[in-house]
Amino acid sequence: EKEFHVAPMLDVSTIEFRYFIRLLTRRAFIWTEMVVAETLVYNAKNQEFDQIIFADDHDEVELNPTLRRYCGYWDEREFLKDLYPGKSFDYINPHPTICQIGTNDPEQAAFATRIVQKCGYDRIDLNAECPSDRVTGKREFGAALMKDQDTAVSVV
Repeated sequence: EKEFHVAPMLDVSTIEFRYFIRLLTRRAFIWTEMVVAETLVYNAKNQEFDQIIFADDHDEVELNPTLRRYCGYWDEREFLKDLYPGKSFDYINPHPTICQIGTNDPEQAAFATRIVQKCGYDRIDLNAECPSDRVTGKREFGAALMKDQDTAVSVV
């Protein structure tokens, strides 16, 4: 069966854009903008102690609103409730949605994958194809990740 995908686009594939596309079609796979794994690690840390905050079971990271926001996660019910207090709307299911992670660090990739899975995305993609200078520059992921196959393999 063929699939139709709305690819990740920098500064375009925002929560609002994905919501609009989902209104147009319920079958397309809609991709998030690239989520930088380092950003998730940074925002999961307790800034006072510079450590990751874990949930009560000490095994899983606490999925807080900040991490959800940086993952590009949206629940349309929460989204509309904040925009239009007191009104009710029909539920628009955000699925299927794919979250793209950008990193060249295996530990950050593992952490970001756990967070993205908790958000409930249908698939996770490693950005190894974007040629933009914003990702291939000093961070060296996207298309630059393919220059170092050993690193690419360890991240996957």
